[in-house]
Amino acid sequence: MREADIVDNQLSEALNDVSLSLKLLKGTTSDEPDRFELSGYAGRFEAAAVQLDALVTQSQDGSVYWLEASKSRASRRVALCCVPIDVGPILRQHLFEAVGREGQPLSVVLTSATLATGGRSEEDSIDHDCFAHICSRLDCSDAQTLQLGSPFDYLRQAELVVVSGLPDPNDRFFVDLLCPKIFEYIQTANGGVFVLFTSYRLLRSVAQQLGPRIQDLGLTLLIQGDGEQRSVLLDRFRHDQNAVLLGTDSFWQGVDVQGDALRCVIIPRLPFTVPDRPLIEAKMDQIKLRGGNPFMEYSLPEAILKFKQGFGRLIRSKDDRGRVVVLDSRIVTKAYGRQFIEALPSLPISHEHGISPTALD
Repeated sequence: MREADIVDNQLSEALNDVSLSLKLLKGTTSDEPDRFELSGYAGRFEAAAVQLDALVTQSQDGSVYWLEASKSRASRRVALCCVPIDVGPILRQHLFEAVGREGQPLSVVLTSATLATGGRSEEDSIDHDCFAHICSRLDCSDAQTLQLGSPFDYLRQAELVVVSGLPDPNDRFFVDLLCPKIFEYIQTANGGVFVLFTSYRLLRSVAQQLGPRIQDLGLTLLIQGDGEQRSVLLDRFRHDQNAVLLGTDSFWQGVDVQGDALRCVIIPRLPFTVPDRPLIEAKMDQIKLRGGNPFMEYSLPEAILKFKQGFGRLIRSKDDRGRVVVLDSRIVTKAYGRQFIEALPSLPISHEHGISPTALD
């Protein structure tokens, strides 16, 4: 939605009329629960009128607007969306420069396992460059930074397997040559595998080719998007001990599977975000307008952060063991590939070739 007022907004006035009617109705009753409920509904209709008007007129400067449609088995959902392109100035005004009750500046602590885009994490470090990307995004370049060492012994607990030789992920033969490698590592691990995808399209293609073969091994196959909720899939994976889970975006982060249930994480593609989403497209356009490089300033740092999140699914306790397998050859063939590896803690790295003789038959 690049132009304002492309439709005549007749709905906001009607919503305001409903809100007014509810307020008048509230004045006719002395029943306190009814008054409370009517007041709540009136406020919701009034807020909806304001939000709809802002979306149609595009009155929020520095924001991107779009229409989003989704479909489930039960219904079709349409949403009008408005999101600020740059949240940094908002955070600075309302959080970083906010003052407390006594007029003193507030102390704000931002913490996460994946805020830094570089630097080994075995020891504590105050290297500000590692946080340059997130500080720029949040408009807090003057913040004090500290990267703490990991409590895990990755040299002993984990292994990174880098597979080269597969075609570029955009190559039309990529999926056909990718599937045998995924199956090979699933078979070697005998289950206990997360396969983390960057799109449902690739997930479905792999599931279609490998689903029967995985089940023939006697392994439970769990596929995100087949109807079961994420929490249900996770519970089944934890209790099975030898399951294979094919997941997308929500399984890259916020997932904790400790013990032998998860022994291998497979990453078929480096997690670059496709720049066809309105917010991402707007961010990249903004970088271009000021003469910057959208790939180096946005796409690459964001992909590194997500890569670290996916890697972090493997080792969740001091007793965990396993390997992370990267099947995207760009981590070897592209100059930026080294940055993904350098963002991880020190650990053993194995290099393997991607195309086996059987894959070429």
